Amino acid sequence: MSTRLVNLVADAADPAASAHWWAEALGWAVIFETRHEVAVEPPAGRPGLPWCSSPSPTTSRSPTGSASTWPVLAAPEGSEFCVLSPR
Repeated sequence: MSTRLVNLVADAADPAASAHWWAEALGWAVIFETRHEVAVEPPAGRPGLPWCSSPSPTTSRSPTGSASTWPVLAAPEGSEFCVLSPR
């Protein structure tokens, strides 16, 4: 049995700032925005990414850091991510 990713939610202290930053970085569009939630979507209409306000921000680092073989970058709120070539 297979499964597919339908949605992924990211917590943020400032969801608008994070979502707008990611929308610009990815070339996606902001499709929904309230005070506590902002959603972005790719041009092809695939599943989007919503950012929601979080009452308790993450204080621990992601495990991607030093163990990764790819360059690790950081978004405005410090969340780490890697940019990989298509496979």
